[in-house]
Amino acid sequence: MAVKILVDVWLLIALAIHVCTIVFAVASVAGPYWMDGPVAHFGLWNYCYEYVSATHSDKCYQITDVDGFDVDGYFRGIQVFMCMGCIITLVTFLLIFGLIFMLVRQDNRKYALFVTVIVCFIQGMLLFTGCVMFLSQKEKYAGVQMSADWAHYLAWVACCCSFIAACFLVVHYALNREVYEEL
Repeated sequence: MAVKILVDVWLLIALAIHVCTIVFAVASVAGPYWMDGPVAHFGLWNYCYEYVSATHSDKCYQITDVDGFDVDGYFRGIQVFMCMGCIITLVTFLLIFGLIFMLVRQDNRKYALFVTVIVCFIQGMLLFTGCVMFLSQKEKYAGVQMSADWAHYLAWVACCCSFIAACFLVVHYALNREVYEEL
């Protein structure tokens, strides 16, 4: 007798939240508004001046080309953690997609779900580490005149969505435990 695991609402909610995680994580990494101040704003890759002076125009520069902005190991670490979080977010999306559309063999679904939950928590920890590293060095990079802006907040939302999606996957397993145990 073949055992069929129904795709329940918890798995679909996890997928929907994970799609939001992908959008928020990619937008935060690409966004030039991690910090905003009276004369400039910057993200992980660009530093943009908001007015014209003798030393610069009102356009964006690659963050490594800006005088006075020290791109050190911490900043490179932030970039690495956030990019790795985005890449693993895409991998986790494929795993959830495979679980929903039965692309995983029936006898391997329990292990695939376990791996998906673990990878989902790992991606959340990568995003969390990148955000915390940025906050720990905020005064060094931005000074007191700048404040956090939308891309920085999106990174935190992506981190939270990642953990919430993992929790929904765990709820899916708990509600379907007897079906998974038969596999």
